[in-house]
Amino acid sequence: MSALPTPYATLQHGGPTLRFYLGDSLFFETLKAFIDEFAFDDASSYDMRDFMTSYTGIDLSGFFDNFVLNSGTPHYSVDSFAVGMNNNDLYDVTVFAKQKRKGPAFTGNGNIMEVMFMDENWNRFTDTIHFNGHTGHSVKMVPFIPSIVLVDPEEKMCDATTDNYRTIKATGNYLFEKTFFTLEVDNISDSAFVRVTHNWAPPDSLAATVAGLRLSDYRYWRIDGIFPENFQATGKFTYNVNGYLDNTLITSSSDTLIILYRKGAMEDWQEIQFEKVGPWNVGNIVVNDFKAGEYTLAVKEAGVGGSELLLPKKNAIKIYPNPSADCFIITVIINSTGELGIYNESGVMVKSFSLMPGTNQINWRPEGLAAGNYMMALLGENHLTPEVIKAVYLHY
Repeated sequence: MSALPTPYATLQHGGPTLRFYLGDSLFFETLKAFIDEFAFDDASSYDMRDFMTSYTGIDLSGFFDNFVLNSGTPHYSVDSFAVGMNNNDLYDVTVFAKQKRKGPAFTGNGNIMEVMFMDENWNRFTDTIHFNGHTGHSVKMVPFIPSIVLVDPEEKMCDATTDNYRTIKATGNYLFEKTFFTLEVDNISDSAFVRVTHNWAPPDSLAATVAGLRLSDYRYWRIDGIFPENFQATGKFTYNVNGYLDNTLITSSSDTLIILYRKGAMEDWQEIQFEKVGPWNVGNIVVNDFKAGEYTLAVKEAGVGGSELLLPKKNAIKIYPNPSADCFIITVIINSTGELGIYNESGVMVKSFSLMPGTNQINWRPEGLAAGNYMMALLGENHLTPEVIKAVYLHY
């Protein structure tokens, strides 16, 4: 029979997060009370959970389930955000959050995620989002229109990310420690704010499977920033089979390593131009046309594709925000008349929209539909164009 988790393990693996959940004064007060209660006696993490919940009046079952009693580490991210004006000269910012996991599958509840809003003038505002399950959203009143929203900016939580941010004022090379990323700034006219997040969780999958193309099952990057005009830089992303970073992705010297990019969750992954510096098993992927967004390594398996692109160069459909429980804004670019079909997981069309040549913007409220996964596809001349299939996620 395996031993019960101990309070020592709780503090070792989730202590900083528990301190964040409770705040400094209540955290230390509760620890002292717990030690007094169980002095010279045995105690498990279950005892600690129940005592602290009773003492503080705060239900800590979600924290203990997520950080202590289940294997792996939770991962939190912001999928997207939308801004609206309210009646108090403030801005209602709806933030859409997502939870993944490094390690065995588990989806926790009682999640508390600190986010920092920053505008183009570097004004900052910090608040917390509370949600259950895989996805959630929250409306926060912010005194400005944010340009970026950052998760856990000061690393208060033991989540599955490694983060670094820097203020950059001159050209040169900037190493973002422990993120496996280096930024080489080629041109800068004013100070730039750059935040690099190395995510120890799988990236979102492609909207439609591409035969012979595998995305990393272990990690990806998110890079946010406030960049001055004419900011130019080169991004260097490290790959390493020997260091157990990419050994499940790069399995053979005959595999072709590439890098994919997307601005955010409202877009699908796109293959971009890069240079590979180093042998097949360790080196750098160099992206000269660097920009903010998400990056993930991928592999074209031996004999697939050669040097040609397996993914389309441009998205025909963009969805924002995604996921959503209220309204989706859908932008479709099409060269002729057509139709946008929305399908449930059984392949049944639940909604369609007529399209005209050019840019079409659709506001879709999925009234009467159950929460779950839906797919969008562009239809024209009685055929389906699979490369523009997009996933939509509803939640209530």
